[in-house]
Amino acid sequence: MIIKTLIKDLDPTVIEKFASQFRGTIILPAHKEYNGIRKVFNAMIDKHPGMIVRCVDVADVMHAVNFGRSFLVLHSTRHLSCQ
Repeated sequence: MIIKTLIKDLDPTVIEKFASQFRGTIILPAHKEYNGIRKVFNAMIDKHPGMIVRCVDVADVMHAVNFGRSFLVLHSTRHLSCQ
């Protein structure tokens, strides 16, 4: 059984290091726009992710996925080309 890590349980320096190597936007629950950003089109889904990342290029996508893998963080991806 693999135990997944929650973002809130990670050492803040780990997130800071990730952010320093990431060109896109990182949104954490304390961010003022978090609630509006986390919502999806289907109102029946009410998820509260520990971190939302908005990648600007392929390198960001690779970095975000590798971050999730390295720390066993449960992650999902969504492609929004029209934003």
